[in-house]
Amino acid sequence: MPSSYLHYDIIEKLGEGGMGLVYLAKDTKLNRYVALKFLPRHISNDEIERKRFRQEAQSAAFLNHPNIAQVYAIEEVDDQLFIVLEYIEGKELKELVEEETLTVDEKWELALEIAQGINAAHKKGIVHRDIKSRNIMINESGTAKIMDFGLARMEGADRITKTGTTIGTTAYMAPEQLTGEEIDMRSDIWSYGVVLYELFTKSLPFDGAYEPAIMYAITENDPVPISDHQKEVPERIVHVIERCLEKNRTYRYQTFEEVLNDLISEKTTPVKRPHQTTSKKNAASKDYTGYLVAAVAAAVLLLAFIYISRDTNLNLTGNSIPDKKYLAVLPIENIGEDPDLQVLSVGLAETFSYRLSELEKYEESYWVTPAGEIRKENVRSATQAHKIFGVNLAISSTIQAFGDSTRLILELVDADNIRRLETVQIVVASENLASLEKDGIKAMLAMLDIQINPEINQTINQGDTSDPEAYEYYLRGRAALQMYNSPDSLKQAVELFKKSIALDPEFTLGYSGLGESYWRLYQDTGEVPYVSQAEDALNEALELNENLAQVQMLLGLLKSGTGNYREAEKIFEKALEMDPKHTPALRGLAGVYAEMGDPKKAVETYRKAIDLKPEYWEGHKGLAIHYLSTGDFENAIKEFTMVTRLTPDNSSAYSNLGAAYLYNGENDRAREMFVKSMSLEKNSAAANNLAYLYFTGGKYQQAAEMYEVVLQDYPNRYQYWGNLAVAYEYSGEEKKSEEAYLTAIDRAKDQLEVNPRNAEVLADLGAYYSDVKDTTQSLEFMRRALNVDSENIMVRERAVSTYESLGMREEALKWINASIITTIETQPELQDLIKDPRFRELAEKFKE
Repeated sequence: MPSSYLHYDIIEKLGEGGMGLVYLAKDTKLNRYVALKFLPRHISNDEIERKRFRQEAQSAAFLNHPNIAQVYAIEEVDDQLFIVLEYIEGKELKELVEEETLTVDEKWELALEIAQGINAAHKKGIVHRDIKSRNIMINESGTAKIMDFGLARMEGADRITKTGTTIGTTAYMAPEQLTGEEIDMRSDIWSYGVVLYELFTKSLPFDGAYEPAIMYAITENDPVPISDHQKEVPERIVHVIERCLEKNRTYRYQTFEEVLNDLISEKTTPVKRPHQTTSKKNAASKDYTGYLVAAVAAAVLLLAFIYISRDTNLNLTGNSIPDKKYLAVLPIENIGEDPDLQVLSVGLAETFSYRLSELEKYEESYWVTPAGEIRKENVRSATQAHKIFGVNLAISSTIQAFGDSTRLILELVDADNIRRLETVQIVVASENLASLEKDGIKAMLAMLDIQINPEINQTINQGDTSDPEAYEYYLRGRAALQMYNSPDSLKQAVELFKKSIALDPEFTLGYSGLGESYWRLYQDTGEVPYVSQAEDALNEALELNENLAQVQMLLGLLKSGTGNYREAEKIFEKALEMDPKHTPALRGLAGVYAEMGDPKKAVETYRKAIDLKPEYWEGHKGLAIHYLSTGDFENAIKEFTMVTRLTPDNSSAYSNLGAAYLYNGENDRAREMFVKSMSLEKNSAAANNLAYLYFTGGKYQQAAEMYEVVLQDYPNRYQYWGNLAVAYEYSGEEKKSEEAYLTAIDRAKDQLEVNPRNAEVLADLGAYYSDVKDTTQSLEFMRRALNVDSENIMVRERAVSTYESLGMREEALKWINASIITTIETQPELQDLIKDPRFRELAEKFKE
């Protein structure tokens, strides 16, 4: 960035967004501070974006109002277009809201000023389209200034928004904005209503853990009542907010003149509310579903940096049958490897675990590790279960078909001292596997010294079916959920549960499994219709038997996941009335409080779960992750430290603690924890984080050693082989580097068998072949990658570095564009290219 443009001296960068880079500058002609807003480099050569940028300036130039940031000028230097704006010293409204220093009267005055500013813009025919608390500055004299008309367009101007995109911030968007309908001034009125709600309650009317949940809530749910957050909001303000947030634009305020009238008047204008304020058609539209999928993909990308294991352990010692029973049901070993029996055994292990966990409310110091957690960590032995989950007892079992019968052998194992306590054998007719579950549960309870009274007997049988075929379909459905590896697995689970309830329409657990499958399909695909299907199935299960806490919890998770937190709260509370020791419901309730902006209540609820099971590994871990998600790294560290004290032999606990230190910027402590984790057990989570720390610290040999560990768990991930090759290369081990590159090539080719037109894999292959000096193959794969998708930024970056490494400077220069200039300038291996005058010429062309 040059130090000056025309008569504007650049002082510092203030920020950036999708439509502009903003710098603080000194106007040397008029001797005043100004803000300069530039088009970002990666879109500066896009004529559509330049047109939008000019349109913003032309629109904003019409506005001259004390509550709108003033546009002073539009300038252009060497094809670089920028706007000169009023520089405002002060705080964002968002920041003031979070500080909670404003009185009710001060909030009302700000509400009035913001409405007056937007009203002035609307009178000029300008719709802002991105009204939010971060776009409103409060200057040092306390006056509101609306910023950034970067998303504005004049009514009647060309609609140049690209097809299939939404502009703005999701939580503040009107329903019509999310569903791709025409936006007008009433869309700004909706966003203003969200800002007012936030100003007076410090919360948002529609919130969620992730973007799809927020979008679903805006289009489908009513806003959380203001009184739930703040009871002191004046009645006329409540009326204004509620009318601004009418989903149907016909019933919303039509102009800001109406808004201002109700803000000022003692008497507000009544409005006849519609009977139905949501549009199912819009909620399930193609555009909306597309946004959901995109948001889910973005969320996945954001999680890619630091690995945090979701599992920790607890170390206890016990005698024959200890008073404290911390249990794991291990996967059932299929003797003879009958493929049909293998699927059923997975479902059977899961139902054993579920049935035994239902009894936690009757027993003191007793808990069961969920089957899904056992499968996730690939735990196969009592020793592993003890180290990872802290159990002191484990049930190991084998299953075998012979003739027309099936035999199940159960063993109760002292996981702490590694000795068998008792063995039971059960044989049933193969067509009646339902009796295998019932007899197996009774045998396990006898081994655990748990007496079967009428209450327990009712619990272990509720929601069941007497139809053996329906039960077998149910077991297969549970297995499909456990063995999930794609949406197809979940769809298979749906079909299996449907078959089970078709055979027995009163099979409660069949409906529960169907609801869970639909919900997980929604989470995986973002397709909205799955939500109502999941809810219907779970409600059917509760209609058949409302006393199943597990089903209540699933429904609570659904309501929470779609942003309907008040309903979720009630459902989780109902589950806890049935089973006060149902810690998953407590953790779900804690999550709801966190989402509703009540961190104090969230922490209290997590603490309650810990108090119920003080030695349960998941309690402290759940609270630690809550702290981590809220940015309270110090308390996250304390809770993860508690997990390590309870589980001194658990590698995952130290890996989690190391990740918390890493987030807190304590790299040395993070490294210690990762090393401790690795000393207990070589594991890919700690190894991958250590590799990152070592490589960025210039310790390439140690980084290579850690990538070697990662590859023990992920031997088919070609990217890890590529990372290892680079680490070897930087540490001077050329032979090992070449071997690793060749292995990366082999694994990448395996990926091409799945999708021969994967441009990024093709480009990686082109780069790897150049690293092993195979020019012919390198050129061929790079040609194929560019033919498939030459606009892909990663493909272009690979092409430039590959052609440069092969001595083909002209070809390297050919593929440079504005979007990859910055990346190229940071690559040490491209320094010769960067010094080339032709590159400098290109850089200047794309330069800010």
